Amino acid sequence: MEQTVIVNGTKYTILKLLGKGKGGYSYLALAGGNYVVLKQIHHEPCDYYQFGDKLESELQDYKRLRNIGIPMPELLDVDREKERIVKEFIEGETVYDLVLRGVLPEICQEQVEDMCLRLGTAGLNIDYFPTNFILREGVLYYIDYECNDYMEEWDFEHWGVRYWSGTPELLQYARNHENEFRRQQSSFWAAFGEAKKMVLSTAAKDRVSSRMMSIIQMEGLLYFQTDQTFLKYRQLAENKKAALCMDNIQIEGVCRELGHPMENERFAGLYRKHFPGSFERYSGLKNERLFVMSPVYIKRWIYREGLPFEEVFEAEGERYSLTEYQGE
Repeated sequence: MEQTVIVNGTKYTILKLLGKGKGGYSYLALAGGNYVVLKQIHHEPCDYYQFGDKLESELQDYKRLRNIGIPMPELLDVDREKERIVKEFIEGETVYDLVLRGVLPEICQEQVEDMCLRLGTAGLNIDYFPTNFILREGVLYYIDYECNDYMEEWDFEHWGVRYWSGTPELLQYARNHENEFRRQQSSFWAAFGEAKKMVLSTAAKDRVSSRMMSIIQMEGLLYFQTDQTFLKYRQLAENKKAALCMDNIQIEGVCRELGHPMENERFAGLYRKHFPGSFERYSGLKNERLFVMSPVYIKRWIYREGLPFEEVFEAEGERYSLTEYQGE
């Protein structure tokens, strides 16, 4: 999808692909400093599911589930002509990820069972696969809008529950569908954390410059702020490719300007949390601008049993490698 999308006059900056379902592609997007999910309906064939009007079905399903009190992302906008849906972004880990890490809280089971009671009374089923649920601030959200008429074989007790713990069915699914790149990348960002001090290198007109920067990480994207009168701003305006490094980590990526830092509440909150001095001194200045880097290449040097290894993530093609370094 293009980097910017217009929905009913509102411009959305597409940040990354979140996932593909049987009904569409979901993207993390940004508009006016707010994160949203922009879903583009697709018409690719699905062997195990028959669709009518996908967009209209999704909108009707949303109404049905809202009416019976299922916690879901709020529907924010619809472009019927281009078959796009904009909905609230629910931040957090999916039940799928929590189960694989062995840390699923009991309240998730309790809340999905409450959903089952509401759905059963209404004669409905939802897609109980754990990738469709996110726990945020103690509330379990069903982040899809799909629902169907009730059938016992597809309810939680007879189907969904088989994927809400470390069952053979779930582990087999993980082996079949989760590639090594995504598994290792998830571990990399978890270890990286929310914030780091890193050296940013930019280049334009045969000049390369570097400086220490305060970096915020959200959903595998790297954010930083700078003054629009500085050299790095001018270089990024000409050449969006840049690099970050610290300790044993090197990252190459493509940067995009997002506006003023204070327009992005999530960034501002994390920046204030981790870099309070810089936040108070610089973030509110009128010349400050926020950038996001989408990593395309990451290399990390790691040691195992005293031996050096190069760990490499390449976004194109989702390629991952871990190779012992053997210098000559």
